Amino acid sequence: MIVASSQDSRSPLLRGEWLHAWLDAVPSHAAENLDRCLIVSLDTLRLPLCRVPIDQASEVLERLAARSSDPLIGIHLAESGNPSDLFSYLMAAQPCLSDSLDQFVRFGELLLSRSSIELKKEAGSRCIVLWPSLSDRHRQVTEATLRRLCLILREIGEAAPRLTAIHLRGRPRASVEEYERAFAARVLFDQPFDGISLPESELERRSRRPNPNVAALLTDVASREHRIQSSETVRERVRIVLRSAFEDGKPHLREAVAEELACPARAMQRALALENTTFTEVLEETRREEALRDLERGVVNVAALADKLGFSDKTAFCRAFKRWTGDSPVSFQRRLTPPGKD
Repeated sequence: MIVASSQDSRSPLLRGEWLHAWLDAVPSHAAENLDRCLIVSLDTLRLPLCRVPIDQASEVLERLAARSSDPLIGIHLAESGNPSDLFSYLMAAQPCLSDSLDQFVRFGELLLSRSSIELKKEAGSRCIVLWPSLSDRHRQVTEATLRRLCLILREIGEAAPRLTAIHLRGRPRASVEEYERAFAARVLFDQPFDGISLPESELERRSRRPNPNVAALLTDVASREHRIQSSETVRERVRIVLRSAFEDGKPHLREAVAEELACPARAMQRALALENTTFTEVLEETRREEALRDLERGVVNVAALADKLGFSDKTAFCRAFKRWTGDSPVSFQRRLTPPGKD
């Protein structure tokens, strides 16, 4: 679920100027150096503006609706938000709308928990379906998500796509005219699903700023985030972040890992304690697995491996490795080498 930020609704972000300026500024070559030349840091892009449990988000929005006497507050908050998150950039970098929607469907669970997103084909049109449909108490969340998707679709193409209709399962909470004014599209109620339909021909609409290198980079970011969010335990989420940090040469201190998981370090520690482990223990076992894997693959530069795993020096790594295996890294690898292969 995306909770709108307090950005001024007049921000140029809503008109897509920042998004497209960012894509223009990224070189169309040297994909391996993209992370150094991004105007917007990957830490900002990694997560949507804010992800909270969907039940909590629904409760907050319902209370806001009651206090403000605005039955469409979810839609209005989505309009005032900042569309410069991972989904906006990932979709905008694709060559055409069809590819953009494929990515939205692929990583939809990151946007709306407990609900997958499908792209269904029906008689000359395509339907973006939130499925299974959430209960009526999640109505504000559903409407906010659909409005947010409409905004993204409007910004990424050479022209705004023609929408056939917005489909909502329940009855209207305001007049139909208010809904259609808010969505800038026809809105149908009492539908069998919540979603957006558009003509099949619209899927070929070209993006304004396609960039294959950006698309590849952000797909990797989204894939890792999906693995993290799909993990059943905090321990496994920490391990995923640590393995990625080792590969990318990023800091893997407790605070840095907690930041990657978008939670305070103390909260991460408490969650790990509930699973009968600590950050130090998870770091130790992940280092051990990575060291064994690399040595089994034939990595012979022990100093480089020690640096990759964040040890202060080669000696500290060798000491830890002997504690793990009872052997030195060199001896361990020598035992793995078949006779005559030295």
